[in-house]
Amino acid sequence: MASRRSRYFGIVQVLLLYLIHFAVSCFSWFFKIVRRLNPFKSSKLSNKFYQSPEHVALVSYKNSLIDSSQMREIALELLQRGCKKISIWDPDRRMEKSKIDWSELNCRVLTPKNGGSTVSDSIKRMKASSVSVREVNVELLDHFIGPNGEEPELLLCCGALDLVSTKGYPPWALRLTTIYPLPSPYSKSQVNEVLSRYSTVSQRYGK
Repeated sequence: MASRRSRYFGIVQVLLLYLIHFAVSCFSWFFKIVRRLNPFKSSKLSNKFYQSPEHVALVSYKNSLIDSSQMREIALELLQRGCKKISIWDPDRRMEKSKIDWSELNCRVLTPKNGGSTVSDSIKRMKASSVSVREVNVELLDHFIGPNGEEPELLLCCGALDLVSTKGYPPWALRLTTIYPLPSPYSKSQVNEVLSRYSTVSQRYGK
């Protein structure tokens, strides 16, 4: 009887070990599948699920309390998701006066002083090129103002819930720009959601 009980006990132990191994394997497979299905697990996977714009403009909403450090975090998140250039509209020059080196993040801080002179600078270039009034058309303006204005594909109104505001961002640089609000306090999931929505927008470019 004792030998039979010990035999049964050994069989039960082996079965329990097999069950534990099977359960651990199932959990491991489950987490691997979840990671593969998560589009925002890493930048390599996220690029397969949405297309990040190359140039993004950031504007603080009129009543938002987003400071320079938060703007830096948003810019860093965008860069990690494939954005190559970021323009920050800074009408009150809060970002410009901060101690952050924006050039390290490939960010350009625009103020009414350096961003609002685009049209006047373009007119001077047109005059220097001996362009007559009759020659002015859309293609010519694109040639002179477009590259100088560097139109962003996407503008995020940071701190806005539903209504958005460009807050004086040079309008000639926003002809084909898609604009979305980015509520405050922002989160990585909100950035992912905006980029995902942007990637589903059909870009017709006025056609």
